[in-house]
Amino acid sequence: MHPIRFLLAGMTLCVMAIALAFGPSTSVTAQSPAPAWVPADTGARIMRADRLDDRMVDLVIQSPGVGIQKVRLLLPAGYDSGAGGHWPVLYLLHGSMDDYTSWTRETDVEDLTADLPILVVMPAAGKWGWYTDWWEPSECGGLLWETFHVTELRQLLERNWQAGDERAVAGVSMGGFGAMSYAGGHPDLFKAAASFSGMLDLSDSNLGSGDAIWGPKGTVDDTRQAHDPVALAPALREATLYVSYGSGDPGSVDDAEPSLDQREQWLAGTSEAFVTRLSELGIPVTVDAYDAGEHDWSYWERSLQEAMPQLLEALGA
Repeated sequence: MHPIRFLLAGMTLCVMAIALAFGPSTSVTAQSPAPAWVPADTGARIMRADRLDDRMVDLVIQSPGVGIQKVRLLLPAGYDSGAGGHWPVLYLLHGSMDDYTSWTRETDVEDLTADLPILVVMPAAGKWGWYTDWWEPSECGGLLWETFHVTELRQLLERNWQAGDERAVAGVSMGGFGAMSYAGGHPDLFKAAASFSGMLDLSDSNLGSGDAIWGPKGTVDDTRQAHDPVALAPALREATLYVSYGSGDPGSVDDAEPSLDQREQWLAGTSEAFVTRLSELGIPVTVDAYDAGEHDWSYWERSLQEAMPQLLEALGA
């Protein structure tokens, strides 16, 4: 992990701003007492758990690296906080300019998992966080997202919410990158990964902030390579993999007067590069390269439904 290099004063301002944004929830039906929760090794801790319905819980977490953030959980069928045992975990990662509510807001994931013995985890990742411990963190932009998700959140869930060690990860767009980057960078932690319209080739990255995220190309510790799904492909040999993407051409569910979606077309190229690399290595992957389709939740909801049997099989659920 790259050393922490953000300014403490700037971080303090960010934490204060985020804390104000996450004031008391008006939708809370129940809360768990904070003293019962065991912190992560870094000191990250659960500040509050807001029970929204029988299965949905929003955690408010304070982290040294990303400040105060929210994580949405869908509890397994039959979950009992007083019982022993552990549950397989499915992480669902959101895209850029979105948040931890996107999966339950835009898809049928709550109904889809209603009877499943899995813990579904939907963490905040910043509007433009890119699931990475940033090379050159800004005051309120790129922080230690990878540490937050892979280490801190994992430990908090294992120690307080009966999360087991069978894990799968899936994501859309920026989250698709996060899913494959996490699975390739931590092959001991994830048994399956799925990307829906993800950016899966950093050599083709045209992000304006790319150097701040992964460092300039050719940096000594090669942070960019260490997060690039194409470069990490050899580490995915034992994982169950699913990749979907559209051509960018208008599909049947798109606007009445649609045009070519250049963003989806570009991301399709990065996904194709990743799939080609897997093929060169002889690593199996399920691919849904649909002929028409824009960068839209209508397609990603369908992809989650199609990928779910593979993810559940990998989790043993």
